Amino acid sequence: MSVRNVILPKLGLTMDEGTVTAWRKQIGDRVTAGEMLFEVETDKVTMEVEAPSSGYLRTILIGDGETVPVATVIGLIADSLDEPVEAIAPPHPVAPTVAGAIPSTPAAAQPPSGDRVPASPAARKRAAELGVDLAAVSGTGPGGRIQIEDVERAAQA
Repeated sequence: MSVRNVILPKLGLTMDEGTVTAWRKQIGDRVTAGEMLFEVETDKVTMEVEAPSSGYLRTILIGDGETVPVATVIGLIADSLDEPVEAIAPPHPVAPTVAGAIPSTPAAAQPPSGDRVPASPAARKRAAELGVDLAAVSGTGPGGRIQIEDVERAAQA
């Protein structure tokens, strides 16, 4: 039996940290290597990250909305649901490895989760710069996703 770390992968040359935006699996769910496990948002893009191995998702160490450095252990996958995992998880980054990631599916195919407003990373950054509340902006992107142009239009209004 073994337990494997799920780490936040480096998805680009300039990526130093990322924000976990959504877990596609919950604790106790069966996962297969290569299936979508979680989404991560960088300063440039939102990506879906594949499970590095098959087994059961036993622990989620970094929840939705949390930003952590690249190579941080964010979850654990074990061969069985009975395997003890408490003492295995290091709380800080491990040696970086490459993980499979593909661009996120369009926002129209993904329902917004909780209070999170669907917006591109660039739009979020611009809204912060201009002091614009994203909840008050109407998005023109796929599925109503807020684009940078929408933020700039709202700032002028």
